[in-house]
Amino acid sequence: MKRLFYTVAILLCVLLTSKNGVAQNKPLSLGITSDIQMESPVYIYYGLQGKYDFNPKNAIQAQLGYSNNKIGFLGVDYVHKAFNIGKITNTFIGAGTSFEFLTSESTNYFTLNMQAGFEFNLGRYSPYLGYKPKFYVNTESLDTSNFTLGLRYRL
Repeated sequence: MKRLFYTVAILLCVLLTSKNGVAQNKPLSLGITSDIQMESPVYIYYGLQGKYDFNPKNAIQAQLGYSNNKIGFLGVDYVHKAFNIGKITNTFIGAGTSFEFLTSESTNYFTLNMQAGFEFNLGRYSPYLGYKPKFYVNTESLDTSNFTLGLRYRL
């Protein structure tokens, strides 16, 4: 399982940093992400994220990482910028999916995610904060205690 995780991580980094397959006028950003599960015990998921803006309103983002509870994850989200608040603040809504795997066991989870939040455009940097409930398909349970935050750098 670790081998799969490292292979996917390397492939994602290569794809997201390659300029050959991306038009020069399309915004691409890379950064760090964190999902925080606020119920006890607190789980903190942290990792890398890449975001590709199709146009000023729609984007796709991919993330991969690890947690303080030895859970690896790989996810993809569609994000829509709902409206602007002032010159630097945007609101976003989105939906996506992720694959979570326990590195110490053979248990895997498939989740469906929803999200809503704020993104701040500060030059080439974009910090963001959002609410991200997760539906675990395997166990048919909804976890409403997740928040997401991160920082991206526009290439």
